[in-house]
Amino acid sequence: MKCDLNVKNSKSARRTLAAFSGALFELLEKQSLESVTISILCEACDYPRATFYNYFSDIYDLLDYCMSLIQIDLDIEKYKEVPEGGRTKFLFGIFYDYMTDPESWFSKAMVNNPPDGCFVREVRAYIKKQIGLIMNELNASDKFPVDSTIMIEHYGSTIELILSHSLMAPEPISREQAMYMVDFLLCTLERKVQK
Repeated sequence: MKCDLNVKNSKSARRTLAAFSGALFELLEKQSLESVTISILCEACDYPRATFYNYFSDIYDLLDYCMSLIQIDLDIEKYKEVPEGGRTKFLFGIFYDYMTDPESWFSKAMVNNPPDGCFVREVRAYIKKQIGLIMNELNASDKFPVDSTIMIEHYGSTIELILSHSLMAPEPISREQAMYMVDFLLCTLERKVQK
């Protein structure tokens, strides 16, 4: 992502970033990601294309930025306050609750974005990337007798799979069922390693 969230931006830059992210949020509530072009986006927020490219490489870069804003709003960092054995379920619960909330931007965007489309693919990739970053930050994967890249991929893929079945399956699974699956498929491993 071209835009660094850890850097304090000028007032002008913050206004520009807010305009682009706000426009993408609004556009995705009305149309699919595939149909949103840089021209349409720039027209919606009244900025030239050159300004867009000062901040973002492409539309997917902006989508990553938007998801980072959501992650900040969800206060994902609270997982650090949760005792070690409960972090996975805590993080999954935050993602699950947000993504199943009919008022969330994600739910509104899903109306016009098919499960096999670019939007869902990018959201899945973003979630897997964030899980990997969190596991690396906590050195969590080092506790397993399996290569850390495999554990990161396992966690990311498992959480993505459970979220997919919770949100997009013909008969979606409930939060209770999803939490049971997280506990069985991931937390069982954590408990085994902690012994």
